[in-house]
Amino acid sequence: RDISEYVLAQIGPSSAAGMVMEWTGPVLEQLSLDARFPLCCNALFFGAWTGIINPDAMTLEYVRARNPEPFDPLYSDADATYAKVYEIDISGIAPQVVPPPLRHTAGPVTQYAGTPVNRAFLGACENSRMEDMRVAAKILKGRKIHPEVILNITPGTVGILKQCIQEGLMEIFVDAEALVASPNCGMCWGANTPWLPAMSASPPGPAITPGAWGARMPKSTLAARRPWWHPPWRARLSTRGSIRELRAQRIWPPRAARA
Repeated sequence: RDISEYVLAQIGPSSAAGMVMEWTGPVLEQLSLDARFPLCCNALFFGAWTGIINPDAMTLEYVRARNPEPFDPLYSDADATYAKVYEIDISGIAPQVVPPPLRHTAGPVTQYAGTPVNRAFLGACENSRMEDMRVAAKILKGRKIHPEVILNITPGTVGILKQCIQEGLMEIFVDAEALVASPNCGMCWGANTPWLPAMSASPPGPAITPGAWGARMPKSTLAARRPWWHPPWRARLSTRGSIRELRAQRIWPPRAARA
């Protein structure tokens, strides 16, 4: 997710206006499917109609496990020409924060040290998949949510909700005193834990425009985006209640790649 927000801040909200945005590069080979989905999901904030990534073996395995019907995968033509090509170095980028109301003003979390947080949200089309749930549960296990914070965890699908129950993650979330909602878009449109004036939150949902969460968000509100491989960043915010206690750290390359 931070990759998408970082790139958006570099090339702007009209960089792919009216186009189809294709993500390529060696980084994608190291991303899980759960991590690739937000890249395509965020394409509309670049002005694009949609975002695509050419399928690889991981993609085909994922689809075939969920679709018994035969299909022919589609790939970009080898001799395709592109209206625009951007090459961006994402090595060493830090966790990104996107302050509303603009979606293309991401900056490193260190710029917002000291900002209190009293709402946190793990869900929506961006970060509600099983990978997000597992890593958040890992950091929440044995901890409690900060008394001034509400953590809304909204699994993305009924299947993910069931898997959370089967793997014992739901018990961890409940013991941490998080609010777990039935699968839906969640706080992205103000559901379950609606927004109130003078609140500051850490949401992963794409909508941060004033009024999108119920009450009109004050200008000081910060919409913090979690590193794609590090859902504990959001979980830690909810247990500590402030951005100031989070360590600034590099999120790319991932630990496995650096090793």
